[in-house]
Amino acid sequence: MDNPTPMPETAQNLPSEPICAVRVSEDAMAVYLNAVVPKEGIGDLMVRAQDALENAGIRRPDLISHALDRMVSASEHDSLLKDLLLLEGVPPKPPRDAHVEWLGDFFKEGFEIDPVTGAVDYRKRLANRSATEGQPLAKALPPLPGENGYNVLGEILRPLPPAPLKIRCGANVIFNSAENLFTATASGRISLKNDILSVDEILVIEANVDLSTGDINHPGVLIVNKDIRT
Repeated sequence: MDNPTPMPETAQNLPSEPICAVRVSEDAMAVYLNAVVPKEGIGDLMVRAQDALENAGIRRPDLISHALDRMVSASEHDSLLKDLLLLEGVPPKPPRDAHVEWLGDFFKEGFEIDPVTGAVDYRKRLANRSATEGQPLAKALPPLPGENGYNVLGEILRPLPPAPLKIRCGANVIFNSAENLFTATASGRISLKNDILSVDEILVIEANVDLSTGDINHPGVLIVNKDIRT
């Protein structure tokens, strides 16, 4: 099937037997046709095309009917059909993994920009990592399954299963399964490490406090182990 019958350069001097060969792609997601439409009509060619499709492993009547309809439509405009796409498979629709929708700019990237001058203030990050007791932090969105596809042989292509939610509760965070909400149980700084969501009442900064850290907004205890540079 990978080496179709060679095609003549023109439709003139057509052979008495219609040329008809189909080729299935390696991934079985497409079928191509090489054929010459006889001057006397397409009836015999349709029989040969159906036989070629069935010999290639395409047995579903609806797929065969669709392929023949494409061939007939193309033959109305050209008697020399070269690499005509007869069938296409449908890939599976991927699932949606479980994930969270953050209810604040806790992890937003970048720095504030002065709307007048356009200057970037590297002391003021866009992310606000502070949380107060009782504040909803994130909403958990459940996984959604994908949808099956199929190849040109009619075989079902199943999507991968969706991934479950990875984020877990750490210190000072609870999860309400009725509302699918992660909520802070204490005021502090939000932390997400190794998929564990926490609110730290004590913020420990091991490095210097300078432009690299930006302004620090923390409602709890702050410990700086090195220098504070202005």
